[in-house]
Order: sequence, then structure tokens, then C-alpha cells
Amino acid sequence: MAFDPGGKVVAAGESGGNIAAARFQGALGPTAGEGRIVGRVTDQFGNGINGVALSINATSGRSSITRTSSLGYYSITGLSAGTTYVVTPYRKGVIFEPGSIVVNLTDDLVEVNLTGIRQ
Repeated sequence: MAFDPGGKVVAAGESGGNIAAARFQGALGPTAGEGRIVGRVTDQFGNGINGVALSINATSGRSSITRTSSLGYYSITGLSAGTTYVVTPYRKGVIFEPGSIVVNLTDDLVEVNLTGIRQ
């Protein structure tokens, strides 16, 4: 594979004595990969809180909801790297301060740990 001066990709190869070449018309540029947000939700004593609903909303309008495991861990996948998300936890009987966290998913993985106060 080689690049021509215009930034286009030129591909060439050989198979069974035949030579093939292709020129792609679009210029190459950076693309956003698939990202994920992971973390743990704990109480004021460091114990994991199960069943916390986490709402993940992109500034573009996409939203997802996940819940924490029995030990308070969560993971949300299929997010777009390079996008800003708002993560909002909710569970009856638990107060979260701040109520939401803004996450700039600049990498393919961001860890967001949250602490709630049990009532």
C-alpha cells in the first residue's frame, strides 16, 4: 500500500500471477473509535452499591442506561470516542453529589467512579 501526493491511497497486490491496483478517491483522516465508560459506585464507607441506574447521555442526543453489579461495578460500551457524555446515577435511598458528571470520552476507555451517601 502506498500514498500518492494528494493523500489518496493507492493499493497494489499480486494473486496467482495477476497484478491488481486500486485508487481510493477519498482522503484519509482521523476517525472516532468505539469507546466505553467503566467504573464503580460505592457508598461513603467504600462498599459497592448494587442496582444503581446510570443514565449516559451524549450531547448529540444518544442515550443509554446500565445498572451496577452486586459489587457496584458497571460498564457501558458502544460509545463514540471524541464525544462528550453526561453520566447521571440514580438509586432510591442514595444521594449522589454531584448529581451528574460530564465525561469527555477523548480515549477509547474512561473510568468514572462515583460515591453515594446511603440514607
